[in-house]
Amino acid sequence: MPPERCPSLGRGCIELTHRKPNIILLTIDTLRADRLGCYGFERPITPNIERLAAAGIRFENAITGGSWTQAAFPVILTSTYA
Repeated sequence: MPPERCPSLGRGCIELTHRKPNIILLTIDTLRADRLGCYGFERPITPNIERLAAAGIRFENAITGGSWTQAAFPVILTSTYA
């Protein structure tokens, strides 16, 4: 099946016929995992995060590219070393 033209995005643009995954990158500064229900906290203080975790992928182990926020966020967004 040939790709369809998408006039809303400009001349010569081709709209892809296959679906790409929806990705949400949720970053929160100074939130401890042991205060989230999806990581075992007993009190229901983060219901929206619990719903996202139940429907998506939740990482048990992560490594940061920097020891503080100002160094870590550029690493996340550019995939380069600090």
